[in-house]
Amino acid sequence: MPKQITQAIILVVISLFVGSIDLLFQFAGITKQDTSASSLISLIVGVAITAILFVFMVRRHNWARWVFVVITLLSIPIILPVLVIEINSDLVGATSTTIQILLQASAVILLLRRPVGRWFKNKN
Repeated sequence: MPKQITQAIILVVISLFVGSIDLLFQFAGITKQDTSASSLISLIVGVAITAILFVFMVRRHNWARWVFVVITLLSIPIILPVLVIEINSDLVGATSTTIQILLQASAVILLLRRPVGRWFKNKN
């Protein structure tokens, strides 16, 4: 397995950890965001989907790589307005969101590198 896949997995795990810490801060009342059970459910579902996709990637299913890339890229226009709101009201949340965007974008870049594409093509 190319090192880029391992690095992408590490970046996404760190991103999920940052998001989890931010959610804990929200529940503890440290940040100014309102938190509901749906936030926790969304985090759990997101972690589960991401884990499943990476399991399939490690097993050389190229479709999982592309699903992850597309979901990540489609989420950016949804997250940016949230980031703008957070910048004006919740610096901790804005920092967390920015870190998560950068980590996930870096993971996408790693997954689109040439050695990764070759590894998925050569399924011997």
